[in-house]
Amino acid sequence: AKKKRKSEGKTMEGTTAAASTSSTTKVSTRWPAIESNPEVMNKFAKDLGLDTSKYAFTDVWGLDDELLQMVQQPVISLILLFPFTKKTPFTEAQKKREDVFFLHQVHDLDDACGSIAMVHSLANNLETLGVGEGPLRQFIRSSAGMTPGDRGNAMAADATLSGLHRQFSQQGQTQELAEGEHSGHHFVAFLDIGGDLYEFDGMKPYPICHGKLNGNLLFEAAKVIREQYMNDPTVLDFSMIALAPPPPEDD
Repeated sequence: AKKKRKSEGKTMEGTTAAASTSSTTKVSTRWPAIESNPEVMNKFAKDLGLDTSKYAFTDVWGLDDELLQMVQQPVISLILLFPFTKKTPFTEAQKKREDVFFLHQVHDLDDACGSIAMVHSLANNLETLGVGEGPLRQFIRSSAGMTPGDRGNAMAADATLSGLHRQFSQQGQTQELAEGEHSGHHFVAFLDIGGDLYEFDGMKPYPICHGKLNGNLLFEAAKVIREQYMNDPTVLDFSMIALAPPPPEDD
Protein backbone atom coordinates (compact mmCIF):
# COMPACT_ATOMS: atom_id res chain seq x y z
CA ALA A 1 0.00 0.00 0.00
CA LYS A 2 1.09 3.40 -0.99
CA LYS A 3 0.48 5.68 1.91
CA LYS A 4 -2.70 7.31 2.87
CA ARG A 5 -4.37 10.22 4.50
CA LYS A 6 -3.66 11.80 7.83
CA SER A 7 -5.81 10.71 10.71
CA GLU A 8 -8.21 13.29 12.04
CA GLY A 9 -8.31 11.57 15.42
CA LYS A 10 -6.79 12.84 18.64
CA THR A 11 -3.38 11.92 19.93
CA MET A 12 -3.14 8.54 21.58
CA GLU A 13 -3.02 10.22 24.97
CA GLY A 14 -6.10 12.30 24.24
CA THR A 15 -8.01 9.32 22.89
CA THR A 16 -7.16 7.24 25.93
CA ALA A 17 -8.37 9.98 28.21
CA ALA A 18 -11.63 10.13 26.29
CA ALA A 19 -12.01 6.39 26.57
CA SER A 20 -11.85 6.62 30.34
CA THR A 21 -15.00 8.75 30.35
CA SER A 22 -17.02 6.60 27.94
CA SER A 23 -17.16 2.84 27.73
CA THR A 24 -18.20 3.07 24.06
CA THR A 25 -15.10 5.00 22.92
CA LYS A 26 -12.35 2.81 21.44
CA VAL A 27 -8.68 3.56 20.93
CA SER A 28 -7.87 3.06 17.25
CA THR A 29 -5.29 0.34 16.66
CA ARG A 30 -5.49 0.67 12.88
CA TRP A 31 -2.28 0.26 10.89
CA PRO A 32 -2.53 2.74 7.97
CA ALA A 33 -0.46 2.20 4.86
CA ILE A 34 3.14 3.38 4.62
CA GLU A 35 4.29 5.08 1.44
CA SER A 36 6.51 3.20 -0.98
CA ASN A 37 9.23 5.75 -0.32
CA PRO A 38 12.86 4.87 0.53
CA GLU A 39 13.32 8.00 2.63
CA VAL A 40 10.37 7.13 4.87
CA MET A 41 11.31 3.45 5.02
CA ASN A 42 14.91 4.24 5.97
CA LYS A 43 13.82 6.44 8.87
CA PHE A 44 11.56 3.62 10.07
CA ALA A 45 14.27 0.98 9.60
CA LYS A 46 16.78 3.10 11.52
CA ASP A 47 14.40 3.22 14.49
CA LEU A 48 14.07 -0.56 14.22
CA GLY A 49 17.86 -0.91 14.59
CA LEU A 50 19.26 -0.80 11.04
CA ASP A 51 22.47 1.13 10.42
CA THR A 52 21.40 2.87 7.22
CA SER A 53 24.93 4.02 6.47
CA LYS A 54 25.71 0.38 5.58
CA TYR A 55 22.43 -0.84 4.10
CA ALA A 56 19.44 1.23 3.08
CA PHE A 57 16.26 1.07 1.02
CA THR A 58 16.60 2.51 -2.46
CA ASP A 59 14.38 2.84 -5.53
CA VAL A 60 14.66 0.34 -8.36
CA TRP A 61 13.55 2.17 -11.47
CA GLY A 62 12.68 -0.75 -13.69
CA LEU A 63 13.27 -4.37 -14.66
CA ASP A 64 15.58 -3.79 -17.62
CA ASP A 65 19.12 -5.02 -17.01
CA GLU A 66 20.66 -1.56 -17.34
CA LEU A 67 18.31 -0.23 -14.64
CA LEU A 68 18.96 -3.18 -12.34
CA GLN A 69 22.69 -2.67 -12.76
CA MET A 70 22.34 0.80 -11.24
CA VAL A 71 21.54 -0.75 -7.84
CA GLN A 72 24.47 -1.27 -5.47
CA GLN A 73 25.34 -4.87 -4.57
CA PRO A 74 24.77 -7.05 -2.66
CA VAL A 75 20.99 -6.69 -2.63
CA ILE A 76 19.56 -8.23 0.55
CA SER A 77 15.88 -7.84 -0.29
CA LEU A 78 13.72 -6.69 -3.17
CA ILE A 79 10.34 -5.30 -2.11
CA LEU A 80 7.56 -5.11 -4.67
CA LEU A 81 4.44 -2.94 -4.49
CA PHE A 82 1.64 -4.04 -6.80
CA PRO A 83 -2.15 -3.82 -7.20
CA PHE A 84 -3.84 -5.96 -4.58
CA THR A 85 -6.14 -7.45 -7.20
CA LYS A 86 -3.15 -9.19 -8.80
CA LYS A 87 -3.05 -12.79 -7.59
CA THR A 88 -0.13 -15.12 -8.22
CA PRO A 89 -0.25 -18.92 -8.12
CA PHE A 90 1.59 -21.08 -5.61
CA THR A 91 1.53 -24.73 -4.60
CA GLU A 92 2.21 -26.79 -1.49
CA ALA A 93 5.41 -27.96 -3.20
CA GLN A 94 6.79 -24.42 -2.77
CA LYS A 95 6.60 -24.75 1.01
CA LYS A 96 10.20 -25.75 1.60
CA ARG A 97 11.14 -24.65 5.12
CA GLU A 98 9.66 -23.22 8.26
CA ASP A 99 12.83 -22.16 10.10
CA VAL A 100 12.44 -18.56 8.95
CA PHE A 101 10.89 -15.48 10.51
CA PHE A 102 7.46 -15.18 8.92
CA LEU A 103 4.19 -13.62 10.04
CA HIS A 104 0.69 -13.36 8.66
CA GLN A 105 -1.00 -10.06 7.89
CA VAL A 106 -3.87 -10.70 10.29
CA HIS A 107 -7.04 -8.63 10.25
CA ASP A 108 -5.81 -6.21 12.92
CA LEU A 109 -2.76 -5.35 10.81
CA ASP A 110 -4.98 -3.64 8.22
CA ASP A 111 -2.69 -1.97 5.66
CA ALA A 112 0.56 -2.92 7.41
CA CYS A 113 1.98 -4.86 4.46
CA GLY A 114 4.77 -2.33 3.92
CA SER A 115 5.96 -2.67 7.50
CA ILE A 116 5.58 -6.45 7.28
CA ALA A 117 7.78 -6.55 4.16
CA MET A 118 10.38 -4.49 6.02
CA VAL A 119 10.21 -6.75 9.08
CA HIS A 120 10.58 -9.87 6.92
CA SER A 121 13.57 -8.31 5.14
CA LEU A 122 15.37 -7.27 8.32
CA ALA A 123 14.43 -10.15 10.62
CA ASN A 124 15.73 -12.82 8.23
CA ASN A 125 19.06 -10.99 7.80
CA LEU A 126 19.84 -9.71 11.28
CA GLU A 127 23.52 -10.60 11.28
CA THR A 128 24.20 -9.74 7.64
CA LEU A 129 22.65 -6.31 8.14
CA GLY A 130 24.08 -5.83 11.63
CA VAL A 131 20.67 -4.91 13.04
CA GLY A 132 21.23 -3.48 16.49
CA GLU A 133 19.32 -3.92 19.71
CA GLY A 134 15.92 -2.27 19.52
CA PRO A 135 12.21 -2.84 18.91
CA LEU A 136 12.71 -5.38 16.12
CA ARG A 137 15.07 -7.67 18.01
CA GLN A 138 12.80 -7.39 21.06
CA PHE A 139 9.80 -8.42 18.97
CA ILE A 140 11.70 -11.34 17.42
CA ARG A 141 12.60 -12.63 20.89
CA SER A 142 9.11 -12.17 22.29
CA SER A 143 7.49 -13.95 19.32
CA ALA A 144 9.98 -16.83 19.11
CA GLY A 145 8.23 -20.17 18.60
CA MET A 146 4.91 -18.62 17.58
CA THR A 147 2.92 -19.66 14.54
CA PRO A 148 2.79 -17.08 11.72
CA GLY A 149 -0.76 -16.18 12.72
CA ASP A 150 0.09 -15.72 16.38
CA ARG A 151 3.16 -13.69 15.41
CA GLY A 152 0.95 -11.46 13.28
CA ASN A 153 -1.38 -10.93 16.25
CA ALA A 154 1.63 -10.19 18.44
CA MET A 155 2.85 -7.55 16.00
CA ALA A 156 -0.61 -5.98 15.89
CA ALA A 157 -0.59 -5.76 19.69
CA ASP A 158 3.00 -4.47 19.98
CA ALA A 159 2.63 -0.86 21.14
CA THR A 160 6.17 0.14 20.15
CA LEU A 161 5.95 -1.23 16.61
CA SER A 162 2.46 0.13 16.04
CA GLY A 163 3.54 3.53 17.33
CA LEU A 164 6.49 3.65 14.95
CA HIS A 165 4.33 2.46 12.08
CA ARG A 166 1.72 5.15 12.66
CA GLN A 167 4.43 7.80 12.99
CA PHE A 168 5.94 6.95 9.61
CA SER A 169 2.60 6.34 7.91
CA GLN A 170 2.04 10.08 8.27
CA GLN A 171 5.20 10.91 6.31
CA GLY A 172 5.77 11.10 2.58
CA GLN A 173 3.87 12.71 -0.25
CA THR A 174 0.71 10.61 -0.46
CA GLN A 175 -2.39 11.55 1.49
CA GLU A 176 -3.36 9.06 4.17
CA LEU A 177 -6.62 7.23 3.59
CA ALA A 178 -9.63 7.65 5.81
CA GLU A 179 -10.26 4.90 8.34
CA GLY A 180 -12.08 2.02 6.70
CA GLU A 181 -10.50 2.73 3.29
CA HIS A 182 -7.64 0.67 1.89
CA SER A 183 -4.92 1.48 -0.57
CA GLY A 184 -5.63 -1.20 -3.15
CA HIS A 185 -1.92 -2.11 -3.17
CA HIS A 186 0.18 -4.75 -1.46
CA PHE A 187 3.87 -5.25 -0.58
CA VAL A 188 5.85 -8.50 -0.76
CA ALA A 189 9.57 -9.12 -0.19
CA PHE A 190 11.95 -11.39 -2.10
CA LEU A 191 14.84 -12.78 -0.03
CA ASP A 192 17.76 -15.19 -0.27
CA ILE A 193 17.14 -17.95 2.27
CA GLY A 194 19.92 -20.54 2.27
CA GLY A 195 20.65 -20.04 -1.41
CA ASP A 196 17.00 -20.23 -2.50
CA LEU A 197 14.81 -17.36 -3.69
CA TYR A 198 11.85 -16.91 -1.36
CA GLU A 199 8.83 -14.64 -1.61
CA PHE A 200 7.53 -13.41 1.75
CA ASP A 201 3.88 -12.37 1.52
CA GLY A 202 1.95 -12.05 4.78
CA MET A 203 -1.30 -12.78 2.92
CA LYS A 204 -0.05 -16.24 1.89
CA PRO A 205 0.12 -19.20 4.28
CA TYR A 206 3.91 -19.65 4.09
CA PRO A 207 6.98 -18.23 2.32
CA ILE A 208 7.00 -19.27 -1.33
CA CYS A 209 10.18 -20.90 -2.67
CA HIS A 210 10.96 -20.00 -6.28
CA GLY A 211 13.94 -22.33 -6.52
CA LYS A 212 17.71 -22.15 -6.33
CA LEU A 213 19.45 -18.83 -6.77
CA ASN A 214 21.91 -19.38 -9.57
CA GLY A 215 23.15 -15.83 -9.59
CA ASN A 216 22.09 -12.44 -8.38
CA LEU A 217 19.07 -12.04 -6.06
CA LEU A 218 18.00 -8.79 -7.70
CA PHE A 219 18.07 -10.15 -11.23
CA GLU A 220 16.40 -13.45 -10.36
CA ALA A 221 13.67 -11.79 -8.30
CA ALA A 222 13.12 -9.41 -11.21
CA LYS A 223 12.63 -12.42 -13.48
CA VAL A 224 9.91 -13.81 -11.19
CA ILE A 225 8.25 -10.39 -11.04
CA ARG A 226 8.26 -10.09 -14.83
CA GLU A 227 6.79 -13.56 -15.30
CA GLN A 228 4.24 -13.65 -12.49
CA TYR A 229 3.33 -10.07 -11.63
CA MET A 230 3.88 -8.04 -14.79
CA ASN A 231 2.47 -10.45 -17.33
CA ASP A 232 -0.55 -8.20 -17.96
CA PRO A 233 0.61 -5.23 -20.09
CA THR A 234 -2.48 -3.22 -19.12
CA VAL A 235 -1.48 -3.15 -15.43
CA LEU A 236 1.37 -0.72 -14.88
CA ASP A 237 0.95 0.32 -11.24
CA PHE A 238 4.05 -1.29 -9.76
CA SER A 239 7.10 -0.06 -7.87
CA MET A 240 10.18 -1.72 -6.40
CA ILE A 241 12.57 -0.92 -3.59
CA ALA A 242 15.82 -2.77 -2.85
CA LEU A 243 17.60 -3.13 0.47
CA ALA A 244 21.23 -2.69 -0.51
CA PRO A 245 24.37 -0.68 0.29
CA PRO A 246 23.69 3.01 -0.25
CA PRO A 247 25.29 4.55 -3.34
CA PRO A 248 28.64 6.23 -2.76
CA GLU A 249 28.42 9.92 -1.99
CA ASP A 250 29.66 12.32 -4.62
CA ASP A 251 32.90 14.07 -3.80
